[in-house]
Amino acid sequence: MKLLESLHELGRVVAYYPALARALRDVKAAIFLAQLIYWTPRTRTEAESWIYKTSGEIEIETGLVYEEQLTARKKLLRLGIMEERHARLEHRLYFRVKGDELDSLWKEVQENSRSLRLYGIQKEWSRLRVGWERQKKQTES
Repeated sequence: MKLLESLHELGRVVAYYPALARALRDVKAAIFLAQLIYWTPRTRTEAESWIYKTSGEIEIETGLVYEEQLTARKKLLRLGIMEERHARLEHRLYFRVKGDELDSLWKEVQENSRSLRLYGIQKEWSRLRVGWERQKKQTES
């Protein structure tokens, strides 16, 4: 059987946002975060938005093994865009995306991106101007 004909047997597709991966500088953290973003409106207690997923469920859904999940979680926690709640009596770990902090991070990334683009444009303009001035001198000679 051909792969393209049997892709449905491989399971579901995992979607993530490449721009978010660039912002986080970590594809695996972006995949983990995208999965939490997917589940956030689907939680039972939408007001609180706590998500319960086992590492096994996350691995099935994303392909990230436990160690990759742990690294992604640490990064998201360090950036302050996710929080965890340990329900010790239930032996459960809950996750929640911190929307305001994610918005702040995204705004910062967008501002830096504009600055970098402007810097790149200015740098390119300077390069073109130098080339144009050289060309002008050569034609004058």
